[in-house]
Amino acid sequence: MRLGWKDLKSFISSNSLYNFMNYLDMPDIYYVWVAYQNENFYTLLDKGSVDCEDFEKNFKPKAILKQDMAPDGQRVTKITHVLAGRLLKALFVVMTTSSKTHNDVTGYISIKLYDENGSETNVGTNAVKTCIDFQPNFAYEIYGGGLACLSDISGDFYVSAIVAPAIPPEQGGTVYNVINKKILSPRETIFVAGVGTAEIKYNAQVPVANVMRIAISHGKGIQQSFQVELQYYADRTIVQ
Repeated sequence: MRLGWKDLKSFISSNSLYNFMNYLDMPDIYYVWVAYQNENFYTLLDKGSVDCEDFEKNFKPKAILKQDMAPDGQRVTKITHVLAGRLLKALFVVMTTSSKTHNDVTGYISIKLYDENGSETNVGTNAVKTCIDFQPNFAYEIYGGGLACLSDISGDFYVSAIVAPAIPPEQGGTVYNVINKKILSPRETIFVAGVGTAEIKYNAQVPVANVMRIAISHGKGIQQSFQVELQYYADRTIVQ
C-alpha cells in the first residue's frame, strides 16, 4: 500500500516500527517501506525534497537493512548485525520457579508469577508460569540465550522467549524467539543463538518496549531450580 511520507512516518513512529523499516537508495529517489502484518507500506521520496531531508535525518539511521545501488547498476545489500562499539556480554541468573528468588546482581532482572487465570500473583503455590524479565535501561541486541536445569526435573516444563511481552503484536510487540520448548531430559540445557539484525531500543517513556522475557510454564506451585543465560551486545561503556 502506497502512502504519503507524512502518513508513513506517522505510522512508523506511533507504532514504534523502526525495526521493520527498510529502504532502497536509488539515483534520484528513496524507496522506503515497512513490512508489517504481512503487508508492505511504502513511499517514494525525491532526493533534495523536504520530506527526503526529514527521512535522511530522522529515519534513515534507524533502518535495519540498508540497500544501495552499486556503480554498475546492480543492487548491493549491506547487513550490519551489530552496531559499532558494542561488546558481547553474558548474564547468568539462578532462579526457582513458583518463586521470586534469584541471584541477579545487575538490577536488570525481575520475576513475575502468574496463576491459572493468567493473572499476576505473589503466591507461589498458585503459580503455573514463572517469567524472568530482562529489562535494562539501555539499547541492546540479543545474540542468544539458554536455560539449564540445576536438578532432576519433577513435572513438565515448557519454555518460551518473548520480546516486549507487554506490547500487543499489532503494535510491534510480543515477538516470540522460542515457542513452547519442552524440557525433555533430567538436566537438559537449552541454548538458542543467532545474530539478529534488529536493535532492541530503550525508551524511558516506554520502558516495557525493550523487555526480553523467558517464560516457564509448569505445574501449579512446582519449584524447580534453573540457571538462565542471556547473551547480548551492549555499548562498551555499560559496566554490567
